[in-house]
Amino acid sequence: MKTDLVKIKAAPPLHQSTIKVLACPRSYRAIVIDGLVPAPSGPSDRGDEVHHVAAAYTEHCVAKKLPADWQAFDRIARQVGAEAYAILEGVRDNYVVDFEHVAGTEIEFYLDEHFQPCDRAKAAYAGRMDIGLLQDEQGGIDDWKSHMRPFDAPDEQSDMYSLAWFQMNPQIEAVLFRFRFVRYAHCERTAEYTRADLPRLMAAMEHHRQKQLAIHRDPASAEAIPSKQCLYCPLLNNGCPIPNEVNVYARPSMEERLKLAVYFSYAQKHNNAILREYVDAAGTPLEYRDGKGDLYLFGPKAVESKVFPLFQMNDNKTQIARDEQYRPVMPIIEALVDWAEMEANDAGWMSKLVIGSTQLKGKLTAKKRFELDKRIQASVALVTKTPTKLHRADEPEEFEGED
Repeated sequence: MKTDLVKIKAAPPLHQSTIKVLACPRSYRAIVIDGLVPAPSGPSDRGDEVHHVAAAYTEHCVAKKLPADWQAFDRIARQVGAEAYAILEGVRDNYVVDFEHVAGTEIEFYLDEHFQPCDRAKAAYAGRMDIGLLQDEQGGIDDWKSHMRPFDAPDEQSDMYSLAWFQMNPQIEAVLFRFRFVRYAHCERTAEYTRADLPRLMAAMEHHRQKQLAIHRDPASAEAIPSKQCLYCPLLNNGCPIPNEVNVYARPSMEERLKLAVYFSYAQKHNNAILREYVDAAGTPLEYRDGKGDLYLFGPKAVESKVFPLFQMNDNKTQIARDEQYRPVMPIIEALVDWAEMEANDAGWMSKLVIGSTQLKGKLTAKKRFELDKRIQASVALVTKTPTKLHRADEPEEFEGED
């Protein structure tokens, strides 16, 4: 009797990249068990070059006891490819090395099934940190990313790496994990962890590990599940059990999708303009009810949101209210300051509170407020936002595409 045999291969340690591949068990089997090689990845190669620069530059600054050395950065960055060097220009002038607390670069870690540090041969979980930091009971991890679109932390990588840093350094009580997106001058995403998070992190990693082990125990049962990981799968259009007619990631081509995006963007913009003109003239919204009975409206929609004024106005709304000492009354600011004084251990989140710039910038342009503008500009924090949307290279404002 003929029997189809499926190769059984011992499961390698779980890496953060493995977790993403596990979104489709069939793809994981193809890559890890069957040995099919994904298409060459330019972004992956650039990422390796960026990590090399991060390690070499950090080690240089530690050795020289410098927070920054732009000449050294340029020298090190020019050793990689031209494309990677161009990407790294975004971080060159703004990355500060905490040279006093760097514990190492390109730090490899291995944890066993019980999340205890071990050697490579016994590892169930593994990874490599770009930069590890230690300061008394505080730990830190910096990870450089070359992605075009920044993503938020926490994620699987920050979870796994912070868990490992806790296990490797029993003295630390907290870890600050930071993604530094090197294409942009002021773009980072952070996640904070404490030892109280360890049970949750361990449970999450064990869940992924068990999913991985189950595929190795029974590779034939590995199910194909469409996800964005299809874009990198060696089975896409080449043996995927899901037909191309069903798998939206296999059709149409990316070029065809871009053409559709251009068409839809223009169509939506001009169609909305015509609808808006009609509604403004008619004075009533347009209505449409679909086949399921759901009602859609096109017209003005009032949205109420909360704002927190810096100052309290007098009853006549023309002057700022003042207290007995004739100081401006600032109830929101005073409440926050009082809280920070009374609850010093719960004030760190206040550093993330900001004043929206749109209205403030408009008020500072007046010539009579020149000195005020100078003082405020001295404390400005720059934040890079990178929405992925359809736009023209020369006129990005012309499109209204959504993410």
